[in-house]
Amino acid sequence: HSRAGRYAPFPIQGNMTATGLAVPGVVPLDTSQNNSEKEQVHPSSSACSAASSKSISDPVENAAFRMLLVEGLELVDLQAPDWRPFDFTRTALAGADARLQKVYVTVQLGTSKVQTYPRQTQPGLRSIRIPDEELQFPLDGEVKLKATIRDRRTMGPLWGDPLVGEAVVDFGEVLIDGRPQKFTGPIARRGVKTGKLSVMLHIVRVTEPAKAARLQKVNPICLTVHNVFNVAGAGGLTVNVKVRDKKQKDDDNTVFLAKAKTDVTVVTGGGATWDQVLKLPTPGVAWGMLRKSFASNETPEKWDPDNTVVRFSVWWAMSMSRLGRCEIPLSELLEKPRVSMLLFDANSNPICSKSGMHMPTHLDVSLNMATVPRGWPLKTDRDVYTADTYSKHIFMMTRGTRGDVQPFVALARGMAEQLGWLVTICTELRWKDFVLSNADVSRGMIRFRCCGGDTEARMNTWMAQHALNTKTELMQLVIMANSEAEFFCSAPVFIEHVQAMELEPKPVDLVVFGLTVAGIAAIISEYCQKPIAGFILQPSCIPSSDADWTAVQPIRNSVTSLNSLNDSSEEGRSRSKKSPMRWPPTLLSPSGTNVSSASPASVSMEAAFTSHGSLHALKSFIETNPFSKWNLNYIRAWYGLPKADTWDLFRRCNVPIVIPMQENTFRRPDDWWGGVQLTDFIFLRSSKAKAAGLQEPAASFVARARKDDAKLCLVTFSSMIVPRATVLKITAKMVEECRFDFRVIYVGKAQGFVPSELASKVTALKEAQRLLELDRADFGQLFAHMDCFVVHGGLGTTVEALRRGKPTCVTGPLLLDQRFWGTVCSKSGLGPEPVHIDNFPEHCVAFANGAVDPEDPYKWQAQAQQQFWGDDDEDGVATNVQHFAAMVPFLGHYALRVQIIEASSLKAQKNVFKVTRALHDVVVVVRFGHRREKTSKRRCASDCVDFAGEPALELPYSGEEEAEVVLQDSSGHYLFGGAEVGRAQLILDSALRECQPHRADLPLAHKGQEVGTISLRYRLVDLRVSESAGNDPTISTHTRHQAQVLVSFNRDVSDEPPSSDAPPSAEAADDLLRSFSL
Repeated sequence: HSRAGRYAPFPIQGNMTATGLAVPGVVPLDTSQNNSEKEQVHPSSSACSAASSKSISDPVENAAFRMLLVEGLELVDLQAPDWRPFDFTRTALAGADARLQKVYVTVQLGTSKVQTYPRQTQPGLRSIRIPDEELQFPLDGEVKLKATIRDRRTMGPLWGDPLVGEAVVDFGEVLIDGRPQKFTGPIARRGVKTGKLSVMLHIVRVTEPAKAARLQKVNPICLTVHNVFNVAGAGGLTVNVKVRDKKQKDDDNTVFLAKAKTDVTVVTGGGATWDQVLKLPTPGVAWGMLRKSFASNETPEKWDPDNTVVRFSVWWAMSMSRLGRCEIPLSELLEKPRVSMLLFDANSNPICSKSGMHMPTHLDVSLNMATVPRGWPLKTDRDVYTADTYSKHIFMMTRGTRGDVQPFVALARGMAEQLGWLVTICTELRWKDFVLSNADVSRGMIRFRCCGGDTEARMNTWMAQHALNTKTELMQLVIMANSEAEFFCSAPVFIEHVQAMELEPKPVDLVVFGLTVAGIAAIISEYCQKPIAGFILQPSCIPSSDADWTAVQPIRNSVTSLNSLNDSSEEGRSRSKKSPMRWPPTLLSPSGTNVSSASPASVSMEAAFTSHGSLHALKSFIETNPFSKWNLNYIRAWYGLPKADTWDLFRRCNVPIVIPMQENTFRRPDDWWGGVQLTDFIFLRSSKAKAAGLQEPAASFVARARKDDAKLCLVTFSSMIVPRATVLKITAKMVEECRFDFRVIYVGKAQGFVPSELASKVTALKEAQRLLELDRADFGQLFAHMDCFVVHGGLGTTVEALRRGKPTCVTGPLLLDQRFWGTVCSKSGLGPEPVHIDNFPEHCVAFANGAVDPEDPYKWQAQAQQQFWGDDDEDGVATNVQHFAAMVPFLGHYALRVQIIEASSLKAQKNVFKVTRALHDVVVVVRFGHRREKTSKRRCASDCVDFAGEPALELPYSGEEEAEVVLQDSSGHYLFGGAEVGRAQLILDSALRECQPHRADLPLAHKGQEVGTISLRYRLVDLRVSESAGNDPTISTHTRHQAQVLVSFNRDVSDEPPSSDAPPSAEAADDLLRSFSL
């Protein structure tokens, strides 16, 4: 630093003698002459303006900055703040005002702010020294330094830290020498002196390029916070903005790149508006005294847009409780400068309003692209497209673990690549990177939308772990009954996404849902009038009255299972104590004797906790719990829908259900409807991984094992949480105690503590190349080299193992479909019965010996070689895509046209006060599947209503067998008029498929009593071949548009043009309607 010579407090014309560079605002004075001999120019003069207009083009190469250094801060004779948030707290908080606690200083020069760390004060001391902090400010003409002193209190976050006082130091007329000078000034609060400030100031010139670049004036980017809407509550809101590096761990010690904060705005009309511009970074900004969180305030040019995340937190100003938060990658803001983001709570669930339809709460922000550094990459908005870009738009919705999301990603890639469709995957934010990393398709497009929630984080809680580790069938039934209710909070988000896409060039054509959101999908179909189709990976959850089709597969070797508890025989009690391995019923045990069957009492008790009847009763109670906010009946009522049982509704409406499994995987229940179809197993393959082959260190480990003629076993539990100590205990025992040269590869996360003795044993096995532990691996490449498998029972890993023709054992927590796949493996003779992970250490060596023994004592190896589960290289994507491609064109090809004629012999109704009231204005509502249509109001004359001239009602037909006709009184309040007059059921017989008109006179009933008769005509209409659709005034515009869209469906899927021949025959139409295509 050059501290020789004097510096003018205001810009002076001239050039710097040290570097020869013209720098605005700072020149050294000629020390050989008196300062008065030089003409001093005021900043408002034209000469000053001309000098200030010059700038340094590259501060790194031509660095010369004038900096003000502030050091040696000292606070003397401080008075404790009179901290009273309200007058009535003066007495209660009198003790809290007795002394200072933690004092910090915010120093401001112009627009630059720097805050010191809080300093703990000692009892009885009123002076604080901060000698070890040097504050640096760029000089830009400001000559007044402002210091704000505050006291950080325990209750400060509720009302803000109390103000000790403020001090202003004017150094403009004094600090003209390069040597440090000491300044003192009073500290005052509301005109009352509360202390004295002492500080050391001096000006330095920075000429080192690296330091000059670090201390140069930051050019911030501007972010505008517009508004937040659908807010539940009243009060003032403020928004905190933090920018962090995605590579950093997000915890209390995170150092942010920048921070900013909006003003407080009062919520009015369910929302708050700021339209406030925030600068990032803003030096010295700090808030939220609940924890230490500071920003480095680095210049945006040093940020990495691809690894930078902007977090928004919306807080209630009075209570300092958080309303919600959200975050977005900076790269997405560059792609779409203005976004509307969903707010989440601490559990990552969406925040919704508390009235009406409980719409999700959103925060609108925008990025000023003019302030973005030039070096940042600018991307185009992927959501900008035309109606002709994609022929179909498929909306996929699911929630759960990665195993629940991965098949949908594989299906979406197939639809985009093979058919060129637009596919939107709506799932949890945790899987956003996973979805987008597989969105690189040559045709079509795959998008991501967030629905809220974090299933994996919830599974890591102690309560969830306790439930997952419980082995009883009752707990499994409870988990299965909660499989949908856990995700009801995402219902408004799913519905809002589908509604928002109606404004896009290509609205949603088909909604594909998973098991965990089946009830929400039914609401979307009814409210948004969208066709739906299920993509179900857990077939055991589909209800059936078949006695052999159970919802929960019992684990017969579990110590705490119902079979062990209810087996009262001496042999059963012995099994409960020792818990030996039970072999499949179709095979012989090692002793050559058949396994004894369970007692009748055990069978009846087992049925009570494993049947679909028990699941339906428990599931209905949980989903319609009147004390729960997210009650299925409540949610349906928000959208004006009646109560309904989800799976019964699917059955009546013949909703297509696709199960990605082969036909011979299990015996199909006889009472499943025709829409439930099995296709083929589906996998997410990576072409890059296939081309690269087996990677290190797995490649070397496998090569060494083959060279030593050893047997290889793969152990994996995918995303299921299994303690690492348990896994290492099992793998080490299999390697050491197997009768053959046996080696194990474990693929999974390292979770939990490992005892030192076990850790040393595992280390020795790894050094001997007998055990390998990997975080992740490409199963498609690794499975081909294995001789047996130990898996958790997921669809992907289990079928991948079965396709290799090797013995497979299913173990782990054994949840939901994991028990199903364990039962499939055992009944197919490919391995033992599924066993819980806690009991598997007792049986792991027996499985290892039986799986690799050349004599094949249990016939697992022979059975595995004989059975065919698909080709190793076939991913099943094409088969499933073709199934959906065949389904989509026929959805909505037929419509049920209902013409209401009259309602006669109507009886007057009684209201809740038992007062008879005559009918006046009535309407007829026809409910057909998920859809409903109603007539206009008609006046009731005497006991008859004539509907002559009423346009026909048209409802999409998808194979339903009945329709409901409801006559409603639309005059007056329901307390006085009674909304429903009566209802009737219209049964559709096979004659309907002939597309001929039929007449029906249906009796209307209300509360078991006949109240009249309604007459109507109905027929089935083929929208593809209806020549009169364009001229018939009774057909709605929506129906005409639907017919046009359906014609385009044929052109997209088939290479041949749509036929204009006559309608198909009755037999052909009947086969078509009952096939899965509908």
